[in-house]
Amino acid sequence: MNAPLLWVVVPLASGLLLMLLSSHQRIMKLTALLICLLLGLVALLIPINSMIIFGSQTSLVFTDSLNILGRQLILGRNQQPLLIFLFMLAAFWILASLTVRTHRFQISVLMMQTGLSIGMISVRPLSFSIYFILLLTILPMPILQVQRESDSSGLMRTMLSQILGVTFIGVAFWLMNAVSLNIADTMLTQRTILMMLIGFIFLLGIFPFHSWLVMLMMRYPSFSVGFTVSLQQFSVFYLLLKILNEYTWIRTYNELYRGMVAIGLVMLLFGGLMALFSTFPKRLFAALVLAENGIVLVAIGMKSERELTAAMTLLVLRLLVTLVWAYIDQTESDAQQAHAEALLQGEDPPPSLIDLSAVRLLVYYILAGMPLSLAFPEKIALLSSLSTISPRNSFLLGTGMLLLLVSGVHLYRRLLAGNASIPTKKKFSPGILIAVLLLLALGVFATFVKSGIALLLAPFNAILS
Repeated sequence: MNAPLLWVVVPLASGLLLMLLSSHQRIMKLTALLICLLLGLVALLIPINSMIIFGSQTSLVFTDSLNILGRQLILGRNQQPLLIFLFMLAAFWILASLTVRTHRFQISVLMMQTGLSIGMISVRPLSFSIYFILLLTILPMPILQVQRESDSSGLMRTMLSQILGVTFIGVAFWLMNAVSLNIADTMLTQRTILMMLIGFIFLLGIFPFHSWLVMLMMRYPSFSVGFTVSLQQFSVFYLLLKILNEYTWIRTYNELYRGMVAIGLVMLLFGGLMALFSTFPKRLFAALVLAENGIVLVAIGMKSERELTAAMTLLVLRLLVTLVWAYIDQTESDAQQAHAEALLQGEDPPPSLIDLSAVRLLVYYILAGMPLSLAFPEKIALLSSLSTISPRNSFLLGTGMLLLLVSGVHLYRRLLAGNASIPTKKKFSPGILIAVLLLLALGVFATFVKSGIALLLAPFNAILS
């Protein structure tokens, strides 16, 4: 038995095979849900590199590596908490898809994306991780092309940005090998760091190369694009942490950390201003994602265990908030579509959903950092730590966070003004209520969540030491 075979190849193969069940959506979704739960359960119960004994004479060694075309996929015990989280995240998305309309191949693609994300974590040499991220991002594009709400320029920009990002980081990896042989060459070191930063700027949608991310989140259904965007952003930041953990000379290059803090502050302020002038919920959430990228970069650039924990906490919270936001958006879209279809067929329209503006605002503030949310203590601690190092940067960080908080109220007032007539027959989705309550519970049980975050950071012992 082999860990990469189980957690990388099986999700990829099952995603392909589930396409055969695309005409039976409920069976396909339940099968995918069962596979994710089983894979997550195995990651929880069976340690890698252990012996599984069947009866008195039969045993099976659960190995940690797999060789494919001269490359290795290696998973260690300290990565099993992340495997559990990723499969549970995929299971939550599949569970949510049972109550909303989705493309018939979306769950199959989701399974393959989960396998690719774990492939990115496990592949050796590290330079091949970027190709897994590229595949993860472009895999759902045929589905998005069919579901687009306007022209397909968002997909073209996304593909171009990802290819450019992969190209620059690929060149940076090539230069890293040369730097490792001659660390004293400062010119080569600076070129390598510059190439790497440019690559991450493209992949993360950092200003001024942010338009692909905004267009992707605004012009395509949130439930279709939410998993891709959130997992891609998480994978890119995870790759950055892996690079810092593996290359000692990069980890000790202080200019890189100062650059990350500067880029992060610019991104936070830009995202905050963009959120302030947003007129649509989708644009507001896209601005929040851009701003959160900046906050995470600042946290990583602080170069301490406390801030690294804050960065991972915010990344995990963003994955969950994106799921709930996309679920709310898709539920509302389905209700509007069902109402329109009933009117076209001359039938009585079904009960309409109550106005979800307040729920959207609450979900937005859970990630933006309202009190009692999981993000609030992390952002306050980050602000406090930065104030002891650079009061100016701390002021800029606080200004950006304040812009995000003000922007939510600003848009909410506009949404209320546009909802003058509400149907008399109203209903509320219990799934939305449960999802929002679970997000709020993360802040209540923050101590328990922090212990899980510490397990996710276990592979980065070189950074933490």
